[in-house]
Amino acid sequence: MNVNVYDRADNFIRTITPAQLLVFVHTDELNGEDSVHISTLAPLAEGERLVWTDKYGEAHEHVCQHPKVTRELGAPVYSDVAINSICDTFGDVLEDFDASYTPIAVVFDALISKTRFTGSCTVTDKAFGAQVDFSHKNVRECIREILKIAGELKTHITLSNGRVV
Repeated sequence: MNVNVYDRADNFIRTITPAQLLVFVHTDELNGEDSVHISTLAPLAEGERLVWTDKYGEAHEHVCQHPKVTRELGAPVYSDVAINSICDTFGDVLEDFDASYTPIAVVFDALISKTRFTGSCTVTDKAFGAQVDFSHKNVRECIREILKIAGELKTHITLSNGRVV
Protein backbone atom coordinates (compact mmCIF):
# COMPACT_ATOMS: atom_id res chain seq x y z
CA MET A 1 0.00 0.00 0.00
CA ASN A 2 1.20 3.49 -0.87
CA VAL A 3 0.39 6.49 1.33
CA ASN A 4 0.46 9.88 -0.40
CA VAL A 5 1.46 12.81 1.78
CA TYR A 6 0.13 16.34 1.23
CA ASP A 7 0.77 19.59 3.07
CA ARG A 8 -1.93 21.74 4.70
CA ALA A 9 -2.53 23.52 1.39
CA ASP A 10 -3.13 20.15 -0.34
CA ASN A 11 0.17 20.23 -2.26
CA PHE A 12 1.68 16.80 -2.92
CA ILE A 13 4.87 16.18 -0.93
CA ARG A 14 5.81 12.52 -1.31
CA THR A 15 4.61 8.94 -1.46
CA ILE A 16 5.40 6.58 1.40
CA THR A 17 6.08 3.22 -0.26
CA PRO A 18 5.49 -0.22 1.27
CA ALA A 19 9.26 -0.55 1.80
CA GLN A 20 9.19 2.60 3.99
CA LEU A 21 6.02 1.67 5.89
CA LEU A 22 6.80 -0.22 9.11
CA VAL A 23 3.41 -0.03 10.88
CA PHE A 24 0.05 1.12 9.54
CA VAL A 25 -3.03 0.34 11.66
CA HIS A 26 -6.38 1.97 10.90
CA THR A 27 -8.93 2.16 13.75
CA ASP A 28 -12.46 3.20 12.83
CA GLU A 29 -15.27 3.13 15.38
CA LEU A 30 -18.82 4.32 14.77
CA ASN A 31 -18.98 7.92 16.08
CA GLY A 32 -15.69 7.30 17.79
CA GLU A 33 -12.04 7.06 16.98
CA ASP A 34 -10.97 7.19 13.33
CA SER A 35 -7.20 7.17 13.39
CA VAL A 36 -4.10 5.70 11.79
CA HIS A 37 -1.15 4.54 13.86
CA ILE A 38 1.83 4.88 11.54
CA SER A 39 5.56 4.18 11.80
CA THR A 40 7.64 4.87 8.72
CA LEU A 41 11.13 5.58 7.48
CA ALA A 42 9.72 8.57 5.57
CA PRO A 43 9.58 11.91 7.38
CA LEU A 44 6.25 13.09 8.84
CA ALA A 45 5.36 16.59 10.00
CA GLU A 46 2.48 18.02 12.00
CA GLY A 47 -0.46 18.97 9.80
CA GLU A 48 0.55 16.78 6.87
CA ARG A 49 -2.30 14.79 5.33
CA LEU A 50 -1.97 11.06 4.75
CA VAL A 51 -4.14 9.93 1.84
CA TRP A 52 -4.54 6.23 1.22
CA THR A 53 -6.94 3.66 -0.20
CA ASP A 54 -8.07 0.60 1.75
CA LYS A 55 -8.47 -2.95 0.41
CA TYR A 56 -12.08 -2.15 -0.57
CA GLY A 57 -10.99 0.78 -2.75
CA GLU A 58 -12.27 3.41 -0.32
CA ALA A 59 -10.09 6.51 0.06
CA HIS A 60 -9.17 7.92 3.47
CA GLU A 61 -7.51 11.12 4.66
CA HIS A 62 -5.88 11.47 8.08
CA VAL A 63 -3.98 14.44 9.50
CA CYS A 64 -0.67 14.03 11.37
CA GLN A 65 -0.95 15.42 14.89
CA HIS A 66 2.35 15.14 16.78
CA PRO A 67 4.90 13.05 14.85
CA LYS A 68 7.86 11.77 16.81
CA VAL A 69 11.19 10.58 15.51
CA THR A 70 13.35 7.88 17.11
CA ARG A 71 16.54 6.23 15.95
CA GLU A 72 16.32 2.48 15.70
CA LEU A 73 19.40 0.74 14.35
CA GLY A 74 20.72 4.12 13.25
CA ALA A 75 17.88 4.98 10.89
CA PRO A 76 15.28 7.59 11.87
CA VAL A 77 11.79 6.15 12.37
CA TYR A 78 8.83 8.54 12.31
CA SER A 79 5.62 7.66 14.13
CA ASP A 80 2.30 9.33 14.79
CA VAL A 81 -1.38 8.80 15.45
CA ALA A 82 -3.04 10.69 12.59
CA ILE A 83 -6.74 11.45 12.90
CA ASN A 84 -9.56 11.74 10.37
CA SER A 85 -9.42 14.96 8.38
CA ILE A 86 -12.81 16.01 9.76
CA CYS A 87 -10.62 17.35 12.60
CA ASP A 88 -10.00 20.33 10.31
CA THR A 89 -13.44 21.59 11.31
CA PHE A 90 -12.07 22.41 14.78
CA GLY A 91 -10.53 25.50 13.15
CA ASP A 92 -13.75 26.67 11.52
CA VAL A 93 -15.28 29.01 14.11
CA LEU A 94 -18.80 30.38 13.79
CA GLU A 95 -19.35 34.05 14.53
CA ASP A 96 -23.13 34.39 14.81
CA PHE A 97 -25.11 31.18 14.51
CA ASP A 98 -28.43 30.59 16.25
CA ALA A 99 -29.90 27.14 15.55
CA SER A 100 -33.01 27.52 17.73
CA TYR A 101 -36.12 25.86 16.26
CA THR A 102 -34.21 25.00 13.07
CA PRO A 103 -34.35 21.56 11.38
CA ILE A 104 -31.17 19.60 12.00
CA ALA A 105 -30.58 19.01 8.26
CA VAL A 106 -30.69 22.78 7.64
CA VAL A 107 -28.24 23.40 10.50
CA PHE A 108 -25.87 20.71 9.22
CA ASP A 109 -25.91 22.15 5.69
CA ALA A 110 -25.10 25.61 7.06
CA LEU A 111 -22.29 24.25 9.23
CA ILE A 112 -20.62 22.18 6.52
CA SER A 113 -20.76 25.11 4.09
CA LYS A 114 -18.29 26.94 6.37
CA THR A 115 -15.64 24.23 5.80
CA ARG A 116 -13.62 22.70 2.96
CA PHE A 117 -16.01 19.72 3.04
CA THR A 118 -19.29 19.05 1.29
CA GLY A 119 -21.92 16.78 2.69
CA SER A 120 -25.48 16.16 3.64
CA CYS A 121 -27.58 15.17 6.59
CA THR A 122 -30.14 12.41 6.13
CA VAL A 123 -32.15 13.33 9.24
CA THR A 124 -35.25 15.19 8.08
CA ASP A 125 -37.70 14.77 10.93
CA LYS A 126 -35.87 16.43 13.83
CA ALA A 127 -35.24 20.05 14.80
CA PHE A 128 -33.44 21.85 17.57
CA GLY A 129 -35.51 23.32 20.37
CA ALA A 130 -35.21 26.72 22.05
CA GLN A 131 -31.95 28.44 22.92
CA VAL A 132 -29.50 26.56 20.70
CA ASP A 133 -26.78 29.10 20.04
CA PHE A 134 -23.67 27.90 18.21
CA SER A 135 -22.06 31.35 18.11
CA HIS A 136 -18.32 31.37 18.84
CA LYS A 137 -18.09 27.57 18.68
CA ASN A 138 -16.20 25.57 16.10
CA VAL A 139 -18.01 23.50 13.49
CA ARG A 140 -16.78 20.19 14.96
CA GLU A 141 -18.34 21.01 18.37
CA CYS A 142 -21.63 21.83 16.65
CA ILE A 143 -21.57 18.61 14.64
CA ARG A 144 -21.10 16.72 17.92
CA GLU A 145 -24.28 18.37 19.22
CA ILE A 146 -26.13 17.16 16.13
CA LEU A 147 -24.79 13.62 16.63
CA LYS A 148 -26.19 13.53 20.17
CA ILE A 149 -29.66 13.95 18.69
CA ALA A 150 -29.48 12.57 15.19
CA GLY A 151 -27.19 9.60 14.78
CA GLU A 152 -23.79 9.06 13.29
CA LEU A 153 -21.13 10.81 11.22
CA LYS A 154 -19.55 9.05 8.28
CA THR A 155 -16.86 10.67 6.18
CA HIS A 156 -16.21 9.74 2.57
CA ILE A 157 -13.14 10.99 0.74
CA THR A 158 -13.17 11.31 -3.05
CA LEU A 159 -9.96 11.33 -5.05
CA SER A 160 -9.41 12.78 -8.51
CA ASN A 161 -6.00 12.69 -10.17
CA GLY A 162 -4.51 11.54 -6.86
CA ARG A 163 -5.89 14.54 -4.94
CA VAL A 164 -8.67 14.87 -2.41
CA VAL A 165 -11.65 16.68 -3.93
